[in-house]
Amino acid sequence: MQLTDAQRMVYTTARRFAEREIKPHIRERANDECFPVDIMRKLADSGLLGGAFPEQYGGAGIDNVSYVLICEAIGGASPSVFTAALTVQLSLVGTAMYAFGTEDQRKDYLPDLFSDHRVGA
Repeated sequence: MQLTDAQRMVYTTARRFAEREIKPHIRERANDECFPVDIMRKLADSGLLGGAFPEQYGGAGIDNVSYVLICEAIGGASPSVFTAALTVQLSLVGTAMYAFGTEDQRKDYLPDLFSDHRVGA
């Protein structure tokens, strides 16, 4: 499989983010038992928290391969950040709201999830 230029750019952006924002703090955060709100905020600011959701709801509108590449880059740096910041926020809460929410609920909740103004659980 060949990645597109856009997919390579997404992966490079996510890897650089992980190197700069996650890896330097792994040891100090290893046992703090805190939810990584600060990292989620930075993921959102970097455009990495919107996943494959439509832009009309505040998503990034990227394809699923690009989302997986983001997950690989973030998960490779920190499985706990990957789980807390991406898997729960996007894969569980975002997907459930997008698939089963009403149109009004999608408009009300999804933009806040993808911009880190609301934490899904």
